[in-house]
Amino acid sequence: MRHLFAVLLMASAAPAAAEVVDRIAVSVAGQVVTLSDIRRHIRIMAFLERAQPEYGQARLRQTAELLIDQALVRREAELSRYPAPSIAEIEQAVNEFASSLGLNRQEMFAQALNYGFSEQEMRDLAAWRLTLIRFIDYRFRPSVQVSEADISRYYGEVFLPRYRARSPEAAAPSLVSVRERILDILNTELSTQASQVWLEQTRKQTRIRYFEEAFK
Repeated sequence: MRHLFAVLLMASAAPAAAEVVDRIAVSVAGQVVTLSDIRRHIRIMAFLERAQPEYGQARLRQTAELLIDQALVRREAELSRYPAPSIAEIEQAVNEFASSLGLNRQEMFAQALNYGFSEQEMRDLAAWRLTLIRFIDYRFRPSVQVSEADISRYYGEVFLPRYRARSPEAAAPSLVSVRERILDILNTELSTQASQVWLEQTRKQTRIRYFEEAFK
């Protein structure tokens, strides 16, 4: 996504008083999340939501929690030495990222520029998204067990109602024809749930320190 842990920037001294340009907001196992990291991530989320950035105290704290999670994932990925995406994979991830926003890559780059992000920063963001997906797949998906009963239950209780709501006049596809799609959905959902449990446990085992002045 970007360098999550920017070095602490020191303000240039003004004639009357020194102004703090950046400050540490959270320390996560010795690594820091700065106020500018948090504000930058708020702009990322605003871009994804097509909204105006909002920097209230509650928003700052909520975003700090997201960056703590990202820091823990990054540390685990580095320790586990998961392979980094290739340039070709990143470019494909950029196209898929743009498509997920209903845009082509040039449209995405143009809109991102309005939020202060360069093309390279958007490539970094796409690379991070790909890294996160792979981390969840490599770390948690092998332990997930999906039964035929789970697939049948999802088909009857979730897939069919959603399909009929979208296409009430069309004949619903058979379970056999959509089985692999449902299996992938359930594997993804269970892997994500497992990653959330891991995050909660890892948080409890990690020293996390908040610097309250940054949130005021």
